[in-house]
Amino acid sequence: MKRRKYFLIAPLLLLSSTLIAEEQNSQSNPNGETKTPVTTNDNLPPKKPPVESSPKADAKSNEKLDAFLGGMKPILEKATKVEAYLINPQKPNENVPEENQLGGYLVREGPVVLNAEQLKQVKTLVLSEQSYFWGPPHKKCLIVPIVALRFIKVKEEVSVLLSTYCNMWTFAHQGKTDTQDYAPIAGTVNQLLSKLFPTEFSEQPTQQ
Repeated sequence: MKRRKYFLIAPLLLLSSTLIAEEQNSQSNPNGETKTPVTTNDNLPPKKPPVESSPKADAKSNEKLDAFLGGMKPILEKATKVEAYLINPQKPNENVPEENQLGGYLVREGPVVLNAEQLKQVKTLVLSEQSYFWGPPHKKCLIVPIVALRFIKVKEEVSVLLSTYCNMWTFAHQGKTDTQDYAPIAGTVNQLLSKLFPTEFSEQPTQQ
């Protein structure tokens, strides 16, 4: 008899638990529908808006380039023609006419006129601050230019003399010269020179 009472009590306990659970569900949801918990973003930190460059930030980033190029910048920007020359790296004597020189160096071959795509490319290179290494001088090599790019705007011009071994370029305008490092774009410059003067240049290893 004791064993039979045990078997009767167990089903009653299970039925009672089921009824209690159903009653709790009906009280929390009178319609008898099962609802999925909704997660909100109220407790999440707000997303930061994307940072956009402002005209002031862009102007500040170009200060070094503007200071370096000075009055040469409008000529480089508006140049309608660029000619490439091979030049003699040694300074010519005083008897050599100026029309045979670029930036104070003797022309030995050229001009090769850059096509529209190449013209756009070199203008982008010389006018981009990212083309220059602005740090302190760190190279111990003699600047020996062997190529000149002549930017022409009507009657004005700027010559850019390339020393490809050191990856340095010298800008010459109205008898004045200034030199900077173009190491960040040395590979691109070498590719361009190999197209302009294929017998003189291949894609050379660059010195950083």
